[in-house]
Amino acid sequence: MIYKKCRYINNLILILVTVLLCSCGLGKLKVDEDTKQLTESEIIAAINDITGKEPVDNSVEKYRLVDKTSGRYELYDSIVPGIRYIAVEQQRAYDIVEQYFDNVKRSGKYIYMTNISLDESYRPYYDIVIAPETDQFEIIRLSKIEPVNYNLTNLDVVNWFKDKQREFEFDIIVADVDRIEAVINTEPTCYKRLANDIYQFCPDVIDQGHGDMDELIKYLKENRRMWFWWD
Repeated sequence: MIYKKCRYINNLILILVTVLLCSCGLGKLKVDEDTKQLTESEIIAAINDITGKEPVDNSVEKYRLVDKTSGRYELYDSIVPGIRYIAVEQQRAYDIVEQYFDNVKRSGKYIYMTNISLDESYRPYYDIVIAPETDQFEIIRLSKIEPVNYNLTNLDVVNWFKDKQREFEFDIIVADVDRIEAVINTEPTCYKRLANDIYQFCPDVIDQGHGDMDELIKYLKENRRMWFWWD
């Protein structure tokens, strides 16, 4: 019964997120002209004002690869400091990350969404993290994504995205224990091939998301987004 309830909630979250992404139609992340010269403290003050929240300290375990063959990592720095805004309404969270992404990255940090949750009315919320990292693949590692149900390790996920970045540019904006979302910044070589690669890598994108391959291809072209969810 608990398993079925959790699966129902996960499916509901997936539907809500998919609807939001299809309605947004956002392309490459853009920064408003007014935010180009903001300092980090000014960005934080602006997000405080938008969310009505104060950030809390964000502690993340940091690992390094010690064995490429086995994909084994070891803890080498127990804490990676950063800040986190807890439970920001979903659309507001997307707007904040879109507006400040490039500016935060220029400051030597990375802003992204994680820890999706629902309130009593099933409205989705995300935590927003500003982490002292510039490497988006490090964000994947720190989020501890590991789709064991599909025999994938965290390293497999990192390597899949690294391989795709050799073909086209993208920015990861959501990194959670079971989901990733990225904005496509430059055109892939072939959307059909990309859609097939995504489905092979993450079958739930179609099996529990888009109805078929054609719908996924259309979504990628029109929305310039990739999303992944391993149930």
